Amino acid sequence: MISIRRFLFLTLLLTMGCMARPMVVLAEPNEPCEQQFYAAPDWADPNTVIGIILPPIVTDPNTFDYAVPAGKLNRAGTWCDKDNDSVIIESRTLGWTVTYDDAGNWTLSGDVVPGPQYVYVRITDLPGPYREPKLTDYTVPIWGVPEENHAPILH
Repeated sequence: MISIRRFLFLTLLLTMGCMARPMVVLAEPNEPCEQQFYAAPDWADPNTVIGIILPPIVTDPNTFDYAVPAGKLNRAGTWCDKDNDSVIIESRTLGWTVTYDDAGNWTLSGDVVPGPQYVYVRITDLPGPYREPKLTDYTVPIWGVPEENHAPILH
């Protein structure tokens, strides 16, 4: 007999296969250090995506948006390492910076230009002796929306 949870999961997989488009599956993590996966936006060039997609804005775990106003962006988030190793988080995109702390917080900062752009971020752990460092690459696809400009008028 198949459980309801397994039935729903299989139905979701079948739906994804029929739609022929990547689908976002957001679930509440079972443990604090579990990766969530997001689909690339329709406009993203698959040849420019490196590693895991990370949306530029997450207002809650079930909603996100790739379109952001052009100008300064500060994308805050948290990081974790299952082995409690220290980490290095770095921007791999010119003009973008990452700040982070040992408490598990990080912020990506840079200027969003109108149109599509991709920001690359890498996190690398610093394990103790006898273990090799591990890294994860992320792509933050951003669609910069220019601020509306109204035409001047005469009276």
